[in-house]
This record gives sequence, structure tokens and C-alpha cells, in this order.
Amino acid sequence: MEDSVISSREEAAFEAGIKLGALYHQFT
Repeated sequence: MEDSVISSREEAAFEAGIKLGALYHQFT
């Protein structure tokens, strides 16, 4: 399994999800 290939992509998606979640909870 080459985790290094998808690590950056998954990490970016993970951080984006956290930011979107934080914004969602802020405005609701």
C-alpha cells in the first residue's frame, strides 16, 4: 500500500472537512 501517494490528498481533504465543519457550526 502506497499511503504516501494519497496522504497529501487525504490530508488536504481532512483539513478542508474540519474547516468546513467549524464554519458550519459557527453559522448554525
